Amino acid sequence: MHNVKVFLEEGRFIEPSVAAKEAGGGRGPELLRISHKSNRLGGRPVRYVVVEDTSKFKPDYWERVVCVFTTGQVWQFREYLYSQPRILFQHVYGVFVAYTTDPFNQVQKDWNVTTVKIDPHKRHTDREVVRGFWDGLEKWMEARGKLKR
Repeated sequence: MHNVKVFLEEGRFIEPSVAAKEAGGGRGPELLRISHKSNRLGGRPVRYVVVEDTSKFKPDYWERVVCVFTTGQVWQFREYLYSQPRILFQHVYGVFVAYTTDPFNQVQKDWNVTTVKIDPHKRHTDREVVRGFWDGLEKWMEARGKLKR
């Protein structure tokens, strides 16, 4: 959570350990508010809430979830409304973040997730990677009537 806001809003990836150290350590915030200027909405800002933990979710909160970032670990979903990844990623936009140097992970194929590849040696490509993430998410939301015009 330490590096999420700067990544999604500014298009700058900071190593998680570096971001945590810069923030003074600890777990990081449980909730972040993100603003994104939507290309599909003519540059109008759209607000998102990023949460670390869904254990305090009320059942109706799940209706508003549009995206889940995954580490590729099944245990990550045990408290989710849809605890099976193949079912979960039929209901939300799934994102698997990996370095370009990482070996292929089978979840990329099996779970219907989009892979966001970060090059650990080319920080100048971060903005393009984030732009691709937002474009994919907005297309997914638009197809499901979740992007409000």
